[in-house]
Amino acid sequence: MLRSFIAAAALWAALTSALAQEPVRIGLGYGFAFLPLYVCEDLKLVEKQAKAAHLDIAAKFAHFSSAGELHAALAAGQIDIAPFGTAPLLAGAVPAKESGRQIVAVSGITSLPLTLLTNQADERSIADLKASDRIAVPTLTSPQMYLLQMQSEKTFGKFDRLRNQIVMLSHPQAIAALADNDGQATAYFSSPPFTQIALRAANVHAILSSSDVINGKSSFLILGALRSYVSAQPQVAELVTKAIDEAARLIRETRVRRGSRSAPKVACCLRRSSSRPRPSTTS
Repeated sequence: MLRSFIAAAALWAALTSALAQEPVRIGLGYGFAFLPLYVCEDLKLVEKQAKAAHLDIAAKFAHFSSAGELHAALAAGQIDIAPFGTAPLLAGAVPAKESGRQIVAVSGITSLPLTLLTNQADERSIADLKASDRIAVPTLTSPQMYLLQMQSEKTFGKFDRLRNQIVMLSHPQAIAALADNDGQATAYFSSPPFTQIALRAANVHAILSSSDVINGKSSFLILGALRSYVSAQPQVAELVTKAIDEAARLIRETRVRRGSRSAPKVACCLRRSSSRPRPSTTS
């Protein structure tokens, strides 16, 4: 009897050890677009989904200040999953297919409106932009850049008509440039919450939205990972997807019912997502 008990205990220990896995390392940035990931982090939704599937998997979240840092960390193997805009995700999927470094989608994160702002009172559409205007985007591979090219094709018949007027600025830099009218940028393709912050300035107004360009909604951020990782850890990708779905449901419930049990926690995540670190603490 004792030998049977010891053998059963040993078998259980072996099974438990087999089910335990390395944590999934997820990168995220700052802004409302990352809110579902903040909810997953604070409420431990990946761990919750893992427990329901009888798996011992934890999630570690690493915070980055820019998309470039996020994608560099993924390429270096410092994180397993990272957010991408639609175009950068496709750019990482097609050329790298043969090299084994292909990026594949894991889960959608957010669909948010992007807005082109200007501090020039006489400009009401992209057609009014002057040669002297400078248009700020966060990166040259950002969704904003591709939307600008799409609208340029529609308006001017040339997708790269405004290419020489593009400048790369962080969201805070672009907001300051428009509000202060310092000439560094006179237009800025923004995303929430930076759109709302920029529009507080009396001299700033909107001239184009992403829904105007594509006639509706589109994914703003998508979680991506190396195909090799997803192939090796398919259950992890499934758990993360379910966790994102639950986070989205909690956010919707909070919007509809402010008194819901999840409302205070989601509100806390919202404040954290829009609070960028000071320069001295930027990773």
